[in-house]
Amino acid sequence: MIKDSRRLAEFERSEIERWPPDFERNLAIVEALWQEARDVSSSAIRADIDSIEVDIRWARAINHVR
Repeated sequence: MIKDSRRLAEFERSEIERWPPDFERNLAIVEALWQEARDVSSSAIRADIDSIEVDIRWARAINHVR
């Protein structure tokens, strides 16, 4: 938990001065995060579809429907 916001602001300012912006590095980070989000969301969608299929199989088994 941050207790001294003024000290945090000073730290952030010093870090910004110490590390100037690097467009190529930042772009690489954004692209990696974007790819990770795509991978996670596609696997989550697959998990949802698998879950629905399992629910359908359970419903058919319980209701004796083919």
